[in-house]
Amino acid sequence: MDPFGLRSYGPTSCFQSQELDQKIAETWKHIQTERKILEATQLLRQATTNQDVLRRNDAKIRETERSLAYFEDTLRELQARKAQHMQRDDPSRFPGPSAPQVSYVYQLCVHLMNFEL
Repeated sequence: MDPFGLRSYGPTSCFQSQELDQKIAETWKHIQTERKILEATQLLRQATTNQDVLRRNDAKIRETERSLAYFEDTLRELQARKAQHMQRDDPSRFPGPSAPQVSYVYQLCVHLMNFEL
């Protein structure tokens, strides 16, 4: 217990937090890339009548949708770990059931940073 309200954050704790932040940012970039690919493949579908191109394109759409779902699930898991990590480091910041909101706020902040691909 820290009577002065000061917490000592060891190097491991900071490293884990930075590592999570980096993984979250990388996953967000992957999501943005997959969304752009999906958008482009959907536009291609509308622009051609070539059946061979359409078959390959439809396969690419399915592959991209699977990848996008995977990265979105991964992002949610990383954000949940980040929220747990932050709550463990400073439980007074996250009283009770409001802790999961951190992932939404964090996702919004990452989105607002507008990562370039």
